[in-house]
Amino acid sequence: MGWSRRGQYDRGPKKAKTTDLLRLSAHQVAQTLDPARPAWRAWQWSRGDEQIASIHIEVAPEELGVRLHYNYQKQPVEPYLVRWEITTPHYGGRRYWWLCPACGRRCAHLYGGKIFACRKCHDLTYASAQEAGNRDQWITRRMYAIRRRLGDDGALLDPLPDGPPYMHWDTYMRLAIEYERLQVLMWGELAINLGVDLLGPMPGAPLSRAEAAEALDSTMGRLSAQSHRAPGRSGRAHPGPAA
Repeated sequence: MGWSRRGQYDRGPKKAKTTDLLRLSAHQVAQTLDPARPAWRAWQWSRGDEQIASIHIEVAPEELGVRLHYNYQKQPVEPYLVRWEITTPHYGGRRYWWLCPACGRRCAHLYGGKIFACRKCHDLTYASAQEAGNRDQWITRRMYAIRRRLGDDGALLDPLPDGPPYMHWDTYMRLAIEYERLQVLMWGELAINLGVDLLGPMPGAPLSRAEAAEALDSTMGRLSAQSHRAPGRSGRAHPGPAA
């Protein structure tokens, strides 16, 4: 770290991004493989039609988790257990989380390496966070960009204007829905910064501030990917053929 020739403060090399590594989603795995029934299933990552990586997931209901089987740098890794944690959202149903096998932290996604671990353990950041510096700046920048595209320069909490006469209705609705989600993110970020729950108490295990921040970052990353139409290097995760 230090000062650059332009007089700007250089923070040193950027962190690796979540899109640089394989991502294993607790929700996606739980939706595909019944956590209550023993099973053995291949799990693959693809980029277009090309398979770029695969592992095998062994569901272990009696141990409340799954066991991961894979090679790393062409060497077999000793299979290890990743446990579930289950919460009940306020709208009902069940939500599955991973307990990071490296630190025990509850998280929605694990990222591949020699061990699948949480974003904190791999010291990862989101591409959108690198671009904007932090969530606040990214959210407000994207909201202002949408308003400008609609021909408006009003405040962020003002109602959206009607779309320009040349804009297709589907495009307008897509931007309006994204703007509404960004407003929710803005209020959620405010709640995290203030350490309060703006939505009131909800049943089930509450999210910690770190987990709420991760959920906001994850949503922000998806919105950023949609707005840029750019797939991540890690490819698309999906189950392989049933054994």
